[in-house]
Amino acid sequence: MNRDDFSPKRRRRSNPTKASFVLNKQLDKLGLSGALSRRQLIQKWPNIVSKTISAHSRAEKVVGSVLYILVDSSVWMNELSANKAVLLQKINARLPGGAPRIEDVRFRQCSWAKEISQPAKAEAPEIKPTPAELNKRKLILEAVKDPDLRLIFESLLDKDYKLKKTRESSD
Repeated sequence: MNRDDFSPKRRRRSNPTKASFVLNKQLDKLGLSGALSRRQLIQKWPNIVSKTISAHSRAEKVVGSVLYILVDSSVWMNELSANKAVLLQKINARLPGGAPRIEDVRFRQCSWAKEISQPAKAEAPEIKPTPAELNKRKLILEAVKDPDLRLIFESLLDKDYKLKKTRESSD
């Protein structure tokens, strides 16, 4: 046997760590795993509800423990409101075991056509991260190879950064 067979580098190569394990560990460390799970509810909405409901509604955002749903008419808003308990069960069943649960679902009527044709809201002044913060973000995103997952992470990191800076400036 060769002496190099027992080196730490050699042992690591023979027993690789799964990327999903490393990624989940980093998410937990950064406190983003729950946020990611909740964010994915928006994308999973058509799979959580029936095709008919999906045609008349869509998940808009998650704020705290509340999922906001856009509906295209007052009839659908009433129908979904009447079945809120069933919806909450279906939604929470799609969350992983450790993710914080959705406690409430709120509905807002919004015509798809009106929403698309409305002018964009004036954006808040852009908050620029420091070079150190950009490097930290780059290291996190380099570990994510899946392009769809990378976009979700970028969005989460941007929102997290803006929220922290907004809180700091209000203190």
